Amino acid sequence: MHLVQEFSLTTPAVVWAATAVLCACVLLSTWRLLQGRGLRFVLIAAMGVGAIMFAMRWGIEGWWRPFPDAIPWQIYAGVGVCIFGLLALLCAKKRVLLSFLVLLSVLSTLLVGNNVYQLYPTVGSVVSHDHAERMSWEEFQAALNKKTLPRDQGVLLSLQLDSPRSGFKARKAQVYLPPAYWRSDTALPVLVMMAGNPGRPEDWFGAGMADRAADQYQQAHGGVAPIIASVDATGSYTANPGCTDSPGSNVATYLSQDVPEQLQQKLKVDPDQQHWTIGGLSYGGTCALQIATNAPQAYGNFLDFSGELEPSIGTHEQTVTKLFEGSEAKFKAHNPADLLQKHEHDGRYRHLSGVFIAGDRDHQAVHDLQALHKRAEAAGIKSQFRTIKGGHDFGTWRTAFEQSLPWVAKQGKLE
Repeated sequence: MHLVQEFSLTTPAVVWAATAVLCACVLLSTWRLLQGRGLRFVLIAAMGVGAIMFAMRWGIEGWWRPFPDAIPWQIYAGVGVCIFGLLALLCAKKRVLLSFLVLLSVLSTLLVGNNVYQLYPTVGSVVSHDHAERMSWEEFQAALNKKTLPRDQGVLLSLQLDSPRSGFKARKAQVYLPPAYWRSDTALPVLVMMAGNPGRPEDWFGAGMADRAADQYQQAHGGVAPIIASVDATGSYTANPGCTDSPGSNVATYLSQDVPEQLQQKLKVDPDQQHWTIGGLSYGGTCALQIATNAPQAYGNFLDFSGELEPSIGTHEQTVTKLFEGSEAKFKAHNPADLLQKHEHDGRYRHLSGVFIAGDRDHQAVHDLQALHKRAEAAGIKSQFRTIKGGHDFGTWRTAFEQSLPWVAKQGKLE
């Protein structure tokens, strides 16, 4: 059973097998349609599916734009194969084998998508990502009073962080507490993390497996590790407020003021926020640098995994128009790259430390983060930049988080 759970879903063999299934579905579907309807129908059906895929891509990426990054063509191709197979299934007389292949094609498309985004590295991770013990706030308080909390395992809580200053309608934060939180009087520093877009606070403890990395760290350090709070930085799964105080979404104030204040009110934490770190992946990485440069008093350190050169909700013009009232001056007054350049010589950021990490196959992120790292260094920030094996995916972000956790602990005065 253990071998099954540890079976990798992201090896080349799995991708090739999924591709073979999709090809087999196309061939069998074509054969069935040729038998029943003829070549002309097959050509019309193929062009129709192609048109559907084109319209779907235009609708999602050209009109709706719920995601900042383009959806890879492999996923569209897989969906197209499934639609073509379903069409053949409706027209076929002998359906058993084709039905089986269509079902396998749906699974294969999911496997191809998983390989792109690295959401589930193993079979076991599909069933459960949790490594820490999950509790409600009430269950945690009861266990804390009864002294029945685990001795060598962290706890993962869902915690509502209110927004009295910003009014931002945030989803519940997911908070990891290491055993040192209830075994000692040590006030621990906080690592505030943010997911991408689309995304949820749960992502860092789901596909990101941050609780696994944190438990491994605390078990090697006597139960001590930073508190990790994965917070909402968008307001909904597909929203993109640009990490700004734009009309109807004061997310920057929420992250820079409400989140630290709420965590200090509800948890026993290190009160010195210069020992804290804010970080994130993709949109969350961009957002972390925005908060660090716009509100440098809120956190002493930042992590930017695969972030962008500047906040974006599409084109530069769309971003300026929607988030900054069409004012290029307002955009530059909040854009990290411009702020870093503006404050190169006045020491505004010299107390900050930061780490930029990108996957070596994520060429845009490598380019953007190298440029930001150089500007950060010029502004006096103790900055690091490195690449690790991977792309713009959770495989990269899991590794980046695990590698960065000792640095976060050191910045938080735990090492």
